[in-house]
Amino acid sequence: MSTIEIARPEDGDQIINLIAHTENFNSADVECVKGLWKISQTLGAETAGFQFVVCRDADHILGMICYGPHVGTVGPYDVYWLAVDREARHHHIGRQLLEFVEQDVLQRGGNLISIETSFQEMYEPTRKFYAACGYVEEACIRDFYSQGDGLVIFVKRLGYPVSAAALSVISNNREVSIA
Repeated sequence: MSTIEIARPEDGDQIINLIAHTENFNSADVECVKGLWKISQTLGAETAGFQFVVCRDADHILGMICYGPHVGTVGPYDVYWLAVDREARHHHIGRQLLEFVEQDVLQRGGNLISIETSFQEMYEPTRKFYAACGYVEEACIRDFYSQGDGLVIFVKRLGYPVSAAALSVISNNREVSIA
């Protein structure tokens, strides 16, 4: 039986290992998560401005998410990292981690979650996953990461209903309208 909870200090090595073995992440990503983990453990989540949450089965971490409030705003939160063990995919762990974050953000008075990802073809399953979880592609900045690799920003508004009929997404123009 898996549980979702705030990461413990002893989870650091497994979190870093999970990121290192996720095919879409590179060594710079691993170093970034290592740095964020160290900061979160040194300062604590509130002072650091972000926290790590894990899905675990006994002592094995199946997935992790790192998120926090967007600096300089009132209400928006960012998901910085989300990863699920390759062997545990298709068991709704990513969705459960996002739902945990959504509930936490609502309890903290937040109203919006944004997630950034790459426009590279290998991230297509990731983008489809976010859309399936109710996130809307809000913006795309071409050539953001490098020539030919754009930034895609997904957003989910919380705390009020938005029907599927009210959302109009046109893929190439990235136009989003909310009625």
